[in-house]
Amino acid sequence: MSCMTNERLSLLVALVFSGVVNVQLYLQSEQIRGQSEQIRDLEARLGANQLLADAKLDHHGDLIRDLQTPSGTHSQAAHTVGSVRRLAGALSTANTASVTASTGCAVMTSSTDFVYSATPGTGTTNCGSDGTVRCPPCIMAGSHTGITATIQDCSTYEKTSSSGDITDELIEFVFINTDSADALTIQARTGSGTNVGSAYLLGPYESVVAFCYSGGSNRLHFPDNGAYCSAGCDATAPNDRTGTAFTRRLVSTSSIATKLETIGGITSAGTIAGRVFANDPGGAITWGVSGAQTAGFTSAKWTELDTIGGITSAGTIASNVFANNPGGTLSWGSSCNGDTFWCSR
Repeated sequence: MSCMTNERLSLLVALVFSGVVNVQLYLQSEQIRGQSEQIRDLEARLGANQLLADAKLDHHGDLIRDLQTPSGTHSQAAHTVGSVRRLAGALSTANTASVTASTGCAVMTSSTDFVYSATPGTGTTNCGSDGTVRCPPCIMAGSHTGITATIQDCSTYEKTSSSGDITDELIEFVFINTDSADALTIQARTGSGTNVGSAYLLGPYESVVAFCYSGGSNRLHFPDNGAYCSAGCDATAPNDRTGTAFTRRLVSTSSIATKLETIGGITSAGTIAGRVFANDPGGAITWGVSGAQTAGFTSAKWTELDTIGGITSAGTIASNVFANNPGGTLSWGSSCNGDTFWCSR
C-alpha cells in the first residue's frame, strides 16, 4: 500500500464519520492505487532499459554499416554513440588484385605503388582485378623477401568516384608486416617519381600507424621518423622491446668517450691505436718482462743503433751477418786462430 499524506488521511476520517465511505473498501482502493503506481514505475524502468537496448542495437547497426562502407568514407557519427568513443572494429582483407570497394586492408607480397589520387572506377589505382578500385588506407605485407609499399599522392586522396580530392581532412594509414625475417619499406611519393621524406622500414612482425593530411604535400607522418631515439636507448644498459639486453653496447656517456680517447694522457689515443694495429703482426707479440719496455724507438735512437761503432748501416750489416745459421755456437775473442775479430766453431 502506498503511503497517505496528512490531507488524504484527514479526508478519510471525515468521510468515515459521515458514513459516506466504507473503511474496508477505501483501504482496498488505496492498495490498488499503490499497486498501480508500482506498475507504472516498473513500466518506466522497463522503458529505460528498452531505450538502452535500442541504443545498443543502433550502435551495432552503425558498426555493421561502418564495416560495409568503403574505408575512408566514415563520418563522425559512424564512430560515436552519444559521447562514447567507439573502438576500432574488424577489417576484411584481400590480396591487392582482389581488393573491392568494401575491403578493409590490402595484402601485398611484392612491391606495389598504391595510387590514392586516381579516381576509383576509372583511374589506375593498382588495386582490384582491373587496377581501378580505390585502395584502402590499410596495407599488410604477407610473406616476402623485402618489398616496398609506395604511397602515392595521399594528400589528394579520392574516397569515391564522385567525391573528388579530400579537403581539410586527415587520413589514417595502417601498415602491418607479417613476414618473419624481412622488413617492409614504406615510401611516400608525389606522382610517380618524387619521394617525400625518408623511407620507413617496418621490421618483421611489426605494425605502425601513419597520418597524411590534405595540406601535407603527400608526406606520411610516422611516430618515429628517425629524429630522436627513445628514452630507453640512453640507459647505461639498454634493452630491446622484449626486455632483453643488447649484445652490443655503446659508450654510455660523453665523459667516458673522452677518457677512452685520452688513455695515458695521449691525445687522440683511439686514432693512434688504430694506426698501431692497422697491420697484422702475424702472431702474438711478447712484451718486456716488467711490462715497462717501450715498443719502437725515436728516429734519433734508431740512427744511433744503426751506426754502432761508427759503422754506417750497422743494422743492415748485422742482418747480413746473421742471415745464415752458423750451425753451432761461435766463439769470439782474440785467441781464436790468431784472429782478433772472430773465429769459427
